[in-house]
Amino acid sequence: MTPINMDELTSSLLAGDFFQLNNIFRSIGSDSPNIRLNLSVDDIESVRLKSLFEYWKRLPRGQRLPLTQAIDAVEIGPALGIVMLLETTDDPYEFFYRLYGTEIAAVSGLELTGKTTAGIPSPEMRAFFQMTYAAAVQSGAPLLCHHRPPPVFGMTCWARLILPCEDGAGRIDRLLVGNEPGFPKLLGRTPWPRD
Repeated sequence: MTPINMDELTSSLLAGDFFQLNNIFRSIGSDSPNIRLNLSVDDIESVRLKSLFEYWKRLPRGQRLPLTQAIDAVEIGPALGIVMLLETTDDPYEFFYRLYGTEIAAVSGLELTGKTTAGIPSPEMRAFFQMTYAAAVQSGAPLLCHHRPPPVFGMTCWARLILPCEDGAGRIDRLLVGNEPGFPKLLGRTPWPRD
């Protein structure tokens, strides 16, 4: 695999240029992801992700974004099993999983609570997740993406909503992420065949 320049990849994503990202997905036998920046609730088809977005919008705000300290798992409601809570670190492309939803773990076969994004086994998928998280931090705006991993992972696709939160002083310190499996119709694609 050619080394991935994360700064370049993230800057391209924020500029709306997905050429490099699409090439990465093609190199692993997958379709290009669908990424939306500057979204509204109407852009979200999943009922559970829509409820998470509305919850995030209702949270008390800091200087510009909802406050991390206001997040309450009990209040998240129907999206709880598909929620990840990630902390930022000193490395702009490394994130720490404070919470990794039980439904995500069950479907993916991967449990990352208490680990960092370095624990994602596929270098290409790791780069994809890290750059989308970094893009949400850099922009300070929600990001919605639908992607289908390579067929070896066996899952049809994922819908991921990334919601930045701040510490009260304007610094983004957490990402509230909803990650729902199984939305091939959102990509206009048929599911991967299962062996």
